[in-house]
Amino acid sequence: MARVEDVTGYLIRNTSGPGDYVKRVQQTKPAFRLTPSLEAFLEKLRAPSDKTIGRISNTLAYARAITGSKPSYHTNMIRLIKGGNIQVCEVAAPPPAGSNAHRETPYNDRFYFLKVGHACPTEIEPSAATFQGVRSKRKRRRR
Repeated sequence: MARVEDVTGYLIRNTSGPGDYVKRVQQTKPAFRLTPSLEAFLEKLRAPSDKTIGRISNTLAYARAITGSKPSYHTNMIRLIKGGNIQVCEVAAPPPAGSNAHRETPYNDRFYFLKVGHACPTEIEPSAATFQGVRSKRKRRRR
């Protein structure tokens, strides 16, 4: 079991530098009340998927699990994080093999994962953080 720490507030306070993604994180307002579209967005995040993030600078601005193909995806994610609906948890263990964090982390000593809800667990098995206990497999089409 690895130690887990909630680093959401720290990451919000320490996002700095140039660029549109950083500016978006700094200027986005928190979502304290969930609109139907934010509720649907949060419901999609509850689905089993890889929500791990490697140890990178400006995690909220550049992490693969937080930024999306559209600016609205990133904005919604930041609104939910700032509003306390999603927590960013830091795990003091090497990231699981094959996860997003494994590809992104330079030091291989710790990683982050997104937790939908209001609190991070105190301890977790690193492999459980990858897909929240469920490993999704891509189905192959038979010809």
